[in-house]
Amino acid sequence: MVGAKRGWIARNWMQLPQIPLRIGVGLALLWHSAPMVLTAAGHENFTHMLGEVGLPFPGPNAWAVASLELAGGLALILGFQVTLASILVSLEILVRIVTIYLLGRGFPTPLPGQPALPDYELNLMYVAGMTALVIAGAGYYSFDWSQLHPQHQPTAKPSLRHDAAGRTKTVRKHREGMNV
Repeated sequence: MVGAKRGWIARNWMQLPQIPLRIGVGLALLWHSAPMVLTAAGHENFTHMLGEVGLPFPGPNAWAVASLELAGGLALILGFQVTLASILVSLEILVRIVTIYLLGRGFPTPLPGQPALPDYELNLMYVAGMTALVIAGAGYYSFDWSQLHPQHQPTAKPSLRHDAAGRTKTVRKHREGMNV
């Protein structure tokens, strides 16, 4: 086996880029959505901005949108249902881009002392990152990976074996051609 002598990173490097992408997009979603869900002033500000652009039922919609972004950010960080979370949050952000930014309703002004909505450039970056996660999957070190590949955990426990002379030595197990 030629590939058996390579290190774990060399064999599995294509699963590693998803980790910082998941954590980065997830933290950014949490950063923007947590105040809208967890503080009264943040929720009031978001409700005000949704009402200002003419969205129907701004109060319930503010709860729904902010809760979706908060849950989606947590799901991305943990790697839990990454495809579903990415699709739902991306659709919500695309609806935001179309209804607020592209239909000419203008950028809503926040209440005094409160943050504004992210510009459309940041929203497009969210969608691009989540589209990459839909295509590539959650990667190693995620709940999704451990559920889909229970036999291919990224680490393996060494086992003890005895050689012909009776000496004990540690040997790593091989699983279906995967030297871990």
